[in-house]
Amino acid sequence: MKNLADFKREFGITETRADEARRRTQEYVEAYNLREARKASRMTQVQVAKAIGVSQNRVSRIENGDLGAMSV
Repeated sequence: MKNLADFKREFGITETRADEARRRTQEYVEAYNLREARKASRMTQVQVAKAIGVSQNRVSRIENGDLGAMSV
């Protein structure tokens, strides 16, 4: 039976790659949380965009997981 280290070695998963995957996953979680918080507050994307100083399009892109749009 293989252990985790064997699996990582077999598939070339380095700590750098694992850290990058964790970072991307966290960004997707944050995007989901933004959408849910916006909906719970009954705010539109336009209202959120004005509040944080970005365009509505950017809020939409963030909420839909466009990782390039994540930094505000």
